[in-house]
Amino acid sequence: MYNSLINRQFLDQISGFFGIINLNAQFEIVNKTGAEWTGFDSADEMKGLTYRDVRCKAAEDYELFLQHDELVKEKGRIRFIGYYCYSNNSWKIILGEKYLIKNEVNEPIGIVSHFNDFSRSNIVDVSRFLIHSRKKYDNKTNNQFIYLIDDFNQINYKFSPRQMECLFFLIRGKTTKQIAQILNLSPRTIEEHIIQIKLKMNCNSISQVIEQSISEGYINLLPESIFEKLNQMDN
Repeated sequence: MYNSLINRQFLDQISGFFGIINLNAQFEIVNKTGAEWTGFDSADEMKGLTYRDVRCKAAEDYELFLQHDELVKEKGRIRFIGYYCYSNNSWKIILGEKYLIKNEVNEPIGIVSHFNDFSRSNIVDVSRFLIHSRKKYDNKTNNQFIYLIDDFNQINYKFSPRQMECLFFLIRGKTTKQIAQILNLSPRTIEEHIIQIKLKMNCNSISQVIEQSISEGYINLLPESIFEKLNQMDN
């Protein structure tokens, strides 16, 4: 069924990692580059394996990848940016997406995962900011991470897009003045957004907002509007 979806010769010409995972979280099809990144001599070796079985450090986050697949089943598509260690201790800044595929009667049959290595592009500026801010919460060196690029998590508290932007920078230790400068708004406007964030989260202080946001996974969310703004920030 899956082999009829894509020609092997065409598959191996797709840049970066390209794979199709069935609904049981097993690899069905992977391109040559994807196999090499994850430590396999050929793509055929990966058939039937799971995220936990890949031969690189990225396997440590297999539970998170499974959570993302469940989100794909619900949303249809997600986008992400990450920093992971693949075979031969090769660290890559990745940018890509996962999306649901269906059969001719519109039934879900699998999930496509496609991402590229952007370590030598301008995306590195975004990742440098994320890596630096991440170290504030993790004592490990070269710690892997992945961020979802979207605003769907705002549904938990009904945050506005602007409130999501403020929350993103609050978590990373930015002051009201710094956030105002980044977002090109007045400090007073940022203060009003922060007040609304505290009310929605039932928090009494910024420190409580930060602690609660981290515990609820907001540190792994990168709003699309912020993704665009970070690309324009100075190094």
